[in-house]
Amino acid sequence: MNNFSAKLRRLMNRIAIPNLMYYICFTQGLVYVADLLTQNQISSAIYFYRPLILQGQVWRVLTFLAEPINPHPIWIIFSIIFYISIGRTVEAAWGADKLTHYILLNWLLIVVCGFITGSAANYFMFMSLVMVWGTVAPRDRVNLYMVLPIEAKYLAIAYGIILIIFLIMGYFSVIPTIITYMVFFGKDHIRPLKNKIKFNRMFKG
Repeated sequence: MNNFSAKLRRLMNRIAIPNLMYYICFTQGLVYVADLLTQNQISSAIYFYRPLILQGQVWRVLTFLAEPINPHPIWIIFSIIFYISIGRTVEAAWGADKLTHYILLNWLLIVVCGFITGSAANYFMFMSLVMVWGTVAPRDRVNLYMVLPIEAKYLAIAYGIILIIFLIMGYFSVIPTIITYMVFFGKDHIRPLKNKIKFNRMFKG
């Protein structure tokens, strides 16, 4: 088992796509332009929908990542620039391999959840990338709505709360994103909580 785990880790370490967020966002831009020219026919051909996948349109398990996350022409440009910037920051902090692993795991869990529920989308994955950014570079700033400056850590907290609200409301498609984030950062959040509980017990004792 230890040998298998070691081989698996070595295999995963070889999986690294530099500038992966650039490619994903650039593809979304292309799809958005193509939709304008074809009355959304491209998005209709690439979104995740279980019945069509089971009928043989297997490309949809991957191409749904290229669906534009914002239909407005101004906000799609803002979104692309924003997420490319996030991708660069996270990749600089993590390395291309770890960011690739994060996106791959999130994608895989979204696909599994999509086959269970019948449909899937990339929206929550992009939300979680904001949380990743706020975790690895908490002091970074962004101008919210191009006006209000806000630190990344506060934006990450806000997005985390939104994800939890979606989960409480019954949007189970948010589960893959929450799981992925906790796989990478769960210990970082749980350890301080344990230390605080331990300290309180010692203080009370």
